[in-house]
Amino acid sequence: MKVRLREPLEHQRLSLGVEYLVVGLDQVSYRLLNDGGEPILYDKSLFEVLETTIPADWVTINGNDGDYYTDPAELAAPGFYERWHDRDPLARAQFLHAFERLKKLSFY
Repeated sequence: MKVRLREPLEHQRLSLGVEYLVVGLDQVSYRLLNDGGEPILYDKSLFEVLETTIPADWVTINGNDGDYYTDPAELAAPGFYERWHDRDPLARAQFLHAFERLKKLSFY
């Protein structure tokens, strides 16, 4: 899945006109690797969807209030992104591996 920012955003580390590979999503957000190299959630309404394919091996976890999280299987464990932001070397390696695989799948 690919998206492009619709309008400039101040202080969000995203560039207008750039195609971003979606690396996860929930009911209101896309997780993108921003220009600073961080996998951050951004509101879906900020983006134009360029390509809608979600890989078949992604996992969806449903919450109690109708919320959901859809991620590559290797990134779907609870607390994964907290570990990534804490600079856990295993989480960083897992994310890099998943991102490289997604780039190949989407011809990014």
